[in-house]
Amino acid sequence: MIEANSFEKLQELNKENTTNLILDLALKESKDINSNEYTAELTKFTELKSLKLNLSCCELNSEQLKDFTIALRQLKKLQYLKIKLVENVLNESNFKDLSDSISNLTDLNTLNLNFDDVNVGNNSFATLGQGISSCVNLQNLKIVLRKSKIESEGIKQFAVAIENCKQLQSIDLDLFENKTKNEGINQLFQSMSKLQQLKKLKLDIVKNELNSAVGQLIAQHLPKFTELNQLYLQLRENSLQCLGTSDLLNGIKSLPKLKVLSIGLTNNDIAKQGAVSIANCVSNLNNLYNFTLYLNQNKLLEEDMKAIRSGIQKAQSLINLTFFFNGNNITQEFANKFIASFQKIKRIVFLDIFFQ
Repeated sequence: MIEANSFEKLQELNKENTTNLILDLALKESKDINSNEYTAELTKFTELKSLKLNLSCCELNSEQLKDFTIALRQLKKLQYLKIKLVENVLNESNFKDLSDSISNLTDLNTLNLNFDDVNVGNNSFATLGQGISSCVNLQNLKIVLRKSKIESEGIKQFAVAIENCKQLQSIDLDLFENKTKNEGINQLFQSMSKLQQLKKLKLDIVKNELNSAVGQLIAQHLPKFTELNQLYLQLRENSLQCLGTSDLLNGIKSLPKLKVLSIGLTNNDIAKQGAVSIANCVSNLNNLYNFTLYLNQNKLLEEDMKAIRSGIQKAQSLINLTFFFNGNNITQEFANKFIASFQKIKRIVFLDIFFQ
């Protein structure tokens, strides 16, 4: 991978032989970036297959961003594209330009877009989905849209659009602190359930105004995820409570090929019923070998912890365990005994348990 962090460096590179390029202009002042010059040089890389473009914190104006997004259209051999636009101001026109450019990159295998702390909104997110829907060879998709004011309608339109990407094997969506609500997440899982090649799903929906009903909504779609072997769900600071947690975990235990499970349920008012559901879920996942559980700041008692331990002891494939139990009603004496009981399980290779 060849890196350029200035116009002069970009000019010096061999355009015809470069297939992998990093153009890193992060933290440069917008006045120091002549977008016309940069993009004119960028489009000369006719054999480019991999591009990492970092424009974070540049405070580029709309026209400068437009130049970069339109330039991408001419890089038709791209198979890997990663763009970071953190802390820039993008308008709907910029997202339309980016969407149009992505739709032309039909050889894309991997797409990674980071708009952290960018006000995207529903229309722009839906537009982005339309562009991605043309990437029929896409296998890996990652999008970071934290605090982007996305509501249920935006994610529903995005979800329906990516149904067209039948080759997707990995999806990573970071939607921290948006307003997708139950109906948006329901449509997302319904759409993803149609992607029969999907093996890895990573979803951060912390602070998305979800309630207990979302557990059942997600669970009803999970049996269709027949190839899924890695699942990472962050649901911190919603209102799943015991009922929503139980419904969700009943759905997760229907994933026969699951090998890696990470589930974040911090601050969701989870107590005994949720703990029992965790135990039942894990004990039924015969291929699970890596389990990470975040149960910080809930209402678990020591008896509930015993139920979780009992379920894990029955899971004969589990060898890597990471638990976060701080902020529950657990004494230090019990915590010490709990950790010691796991240390006696010979099959455990990695163990990390936090009570404080």
